[in-house]
Amino acid sequence: MVQHSIQSQTGVSAVEAATEELVAHERTYEGFTVFATGVTVHIAILLSSLALAFFANATTMAFIWFFAAHVGLIVLLVRLAHMPRASVDHLTPRVVPLRR
Repeated sequence: MVQHSIQSQTGVSAVEAATEELVAHERTYEGFTVFATGVTVHIAILLSSLALAFFANATTMAFIWFFAAHVGLIVLLVRLAHMPRASVDHLTPRVVPLRR
C-alpha cells in the first residue's frame, strides 16, 4: 500500500493545519468567554452601585463600591489572562502506522 499525504502550498499537512486552526479557535473562544464574563460583571457592578446611590440613598458608599469592585474585577481579569491554557493534547492527531 502506498500512503499519500495531503500537503498545502506551505508544506504543512492538512491534519496539522486543521489542528492548528482548532487550537487557535479554542484560544479565541477562551478569550471571548473571559471578555463576556468581564462585561457581565461590570454591568452587575454598575447596576448595584446605581441601586445603592439612588434607592438606598448612599452615594458615597456607591462610589466606594463601584471603584473597589472594579479594582477586583481588573485583578480577576488579569489573573485569568495569565492562567495557563487548557491542555490541547486531545486535539493532537494520533498517527497510527499502516499494517503491511
